[in-house]
Amino acid sequence: MGVLSGKVLQVITSLKDFFVCRVLSVLLGVFSCFAASAQADLPDSIQPFLKSTPKDSTYVIQLNAITFNYLKSNPSIARLLANQSIDISQEINFSKGYARALDLTGSSYWVVGDYESALNYYQISARESGAIHDTISLARAYHNMGEVYKKIGDYTKSIELLTTSLEWNKRSKSPYAIALYNIGEDYLLMGRLKDAIDSFNKAISQALIENDTRTLAYVYQGFGIVRLKEGESFQALAYLTKAEKLWKSQQELRSLVQTYQTFTEAYVAIGEYGKAQTYIDQAKQIATEIQAADLQISNYDTEAKLYMAQGDYKKAVSVLTKYSAVKDSVYNFKKTEQIARLQTLFDTESRDIENQLLKNEQSEKAEQIKFQQLLILAISVGLAVALFMAWALFRQRKQILVVNELLKERNSEVQQQKEEIDSQAKKLISLNEQLQNMNRSLEERIEERTHLLRTQNEKLASYAHANAHHLRAPIVSILGLLNLIEKIQLPPEDQVLIRHLQKCGQDLDRITRSISRDLEKEESNR
Repeated sequence: MGVLSGKVLQVITSLKDFFVCRVLSVLLGVFSCFAASAQADLPDSIQPFLKSTPKDSTYVIQLNAITFNYLKSNPSIARLLANQSIDISQEINFSKGYARALDLTGSSYWVVGDYESALNYYQISARESGAIHDTISLARAYHNMGEVYKKIGDYTKSIELLTTSLEWNKRSKSPYAIALYNIGEDYLLMGRLKDAIDSFNKAISQALIENDTRTLAYVYQGFGIVRLKEGESFQALAYLTKAEKLWKSQQELRSLVQTYQTFTEAYVAIGEYGKAQTYIDQAKQIATEIQAADLQISNYDTEAKLYMAQGDYKKAVSVLTKYSAVKDSVYNFKKTEQIARLQTLFDTESRDIENQLLKNEQSEKAEQIKFQQLLILAISVGLAVALFMAWALFRQRKQILVVNELLKERNSEVQQQKEEIDSQAKKLISLNEQLQNMNRSLEERIEERTHLLRTQNEKLASYAHANAHHLRAPIVSILGLLNLIEKIQLPPEDQVLIRHLQKCGQDLDRITRSISRDLEKEESNR
């Protein structure tokens, strides 16, 4: 029962957010109609841009930039432009531009003191920015919501939202000096001057890094208020003068009004009532121009204090009467608007929540049945897949075991072959060493034989020379002597001996000639 109640509460909460968004969408549509009808009232300087520029994302970005500039001087025109940006962003489905336009619409209400409307738009902008993960727009929306809570006096909530804005700013690397200042301003309004000064110092350091002159102006104004509370009026005036100069250069009229209010308080503190009156008059004039009812209320309050300081209680009462009238009118308008909106939401939600709960109950049952069917189907498919995978794994494991056995046998064979190859390699190395040794021995033998042949050749050459000269000379002499002896008258038996000697001498001569020719031929061949 408790779980069901929790679900019902969640549904109701979701529906409430849904209907709030729907009502706001209707209001946006109404405002868009007013914007279309009032386009002729827009400044001539932007009419060509609105008519001739193609309606794309670039157009929305530029239109939002123009809208932001008009927030400083004319919130009504800014609201009309923001509404046009909302319409175009939705038509072209440009979520980032849509979130920015919602934020600018909220600011157009904020600058005139309509904090409730501003908060609604800031919240929608935050939801849109979160949906598209735009951290810069999220930081801006949380910052602006924090400023709304500051204006309605809930400083703790304001610090909480501004701190969240700081976290988003750190993630997106966007400037966050202004958030540091606004946290300091919360501390200032709470009377915690030390914490305020600490935040202001952090803000001014960051602003100098980012070259953020707008935050510098805020910090100067904040330090002026601190010094005024500490009784240092002249130092307060010095800070306020710096802030005034920057506000005028940036045309920040709303902030300029607040600075003029502080100027008035500072001059009242030092007794220069004429200057105080001048500044408060300027503040009232600017607040009237920008239709900032909340600032006008503060102006009347500050002016009443001025008259009371001078002892002119009649004028003070007159101003306080205006103060009460403006404050009551703003409050009554807000109250009427709030009651009407809440009544509309209540009537709509009462009817629609009943129907939606019935639809949700039926839808939930149908979803449960569908979910159960899908779950059964998924379990069945899962079991079938699991069985198939188990069978496949079993077969695969069996195949792996067979393959492993084969691999073991192959590894054994490979190992055996490797051992044989190693053995053969060792034998080849041994044979190679033996061959190298034989080659070295053969070379030595060849060198010895060559030396021996060279020696024999030298001996043969010497023999050939001896044969050619020394051996042949005696043979020739013997043959010559035999020829001489043949001419002597010898007995026949001696002549026979002489002829035999001649024949032997000739044979010996022929042999020596043949040996000499062979040696000469061999020598010439070498």
